Amino acid sequence: MLLAEGTERDLEAIHDYIAELDSATSADYVLDQLLETAETGYFPRMWSHSQGISGAS
Repeated sequence: MLLAEGTERDLEAIHDYIAELDSATSADYVLDQLLETAETGYFPRMWSHSQGISGAS
């Protein structure tokens, strides 16, 4: 998967933060879920561009 510039650094920071506050296992799980969601492109709670801001819930 191709990530936008800076995304890898951001994901590493998120991973490090969770690992520090909880555990490396939790951090790995969250990172895996984020990457899986990004790969599928499925964001059920994200409003569509055609809805505009007024259509966001």
